[in-house]
Amino acid sequence: MPHIQNLSKEFAEKGLQVLSISFVSNKDIVQKTITAGLRGEEASFTVLPDGWDVYKAFKGRGVPNTFLIDKAGDIRYFHHSFKWRMVPTFRMEIEALLAEKV
Repeated sequence: MPHIQNLSKEFAEKGLQVLSISFVSNKDIVQKTITAGLRGEEASFTVLPDGWDVYKAFKGRGVPNTFLIDKAGDIRYFHHSFKWRMVPTFRMEIEALLAEKV
């Protein structure tokens, strides 16, 4: 999760919005899990608890899934995970989406 945090901070001023979807409805448990994953750092992105309906709407498969959605709200990139070695790919995809005109 630290890599999501880094990308969230890096591209925030350019318009990137990161949303983490949790299937757990207890907000305290979700917050403790996020904080532990970020090694005590507060998340720079929004965490949506009890997000099963959102996950289904985006046709999620497995956990975790990563969706990169363009300015029009369309899914443009989909990954079945978020691993540290994928950061250059995510950075390239994010930069391409942010550079697009609406």
